[in-house]
Amino acid sequence: AEFLEQLILAKRPKRVLEIGTAIAYSSIRIARVLGEKSLLDTIEKGKINIKLAEEFILKAGMGGKINILKGDALDLMPNLENEYDFIFLDADKEDYEKLFHYSLILLRKNGILFVDNLLWHGYAAAASVPASYRKSAKIIREFNRLFVNQTSIRATIYPVGDGIGVGIKL
Repeated sequence: AEFLEQLILAKRPKRVLEIGTAIAYSSIRIARVLGEKSLLDTIEKGKINIKLAEEFILKAGMGGKINILKGDALDLMPNLENEYDFIFLDADKEDYEKLFHYSLILLRKNGILFVDNLLWHGYAAAASVPASYRKSAKIIREFNRLFVNQTSIRATIYPVGDGIGVGIKL
């Protein structure tokens, strides 16, 4: 989360989109370092996660900076009208490719796309993967190739945490 905060501080985005709120841990950390007039839209489909996220956001005093969009990102993103300066993708890994394409549409020129979990416990680059991780490791491996070879962004994968991808829209 520290690397994410540093990028937010450096970019100073006005509009941020987070795909995958969970219980709003990252949402709150992002909101705390956003500028005074900046806003964060965050998408979450899990009902229990939404309830917990709303509680944590209120307790953190970030209700005026964070807007939870309730539903599946694959359904919501095609209908979003805002352009974003910064998008944080941390959702279901099997949806990463589709969410990536929607993100490119919503991301402003020179905006940053920040993608989490691109090493997937090290299995995305491993020769031997336990059976329980094979499907997700294959999905992440394929996504990583797509991410770094996409011509509309300049993308790099950093071996920080569980693997972080940073792309700047050209």
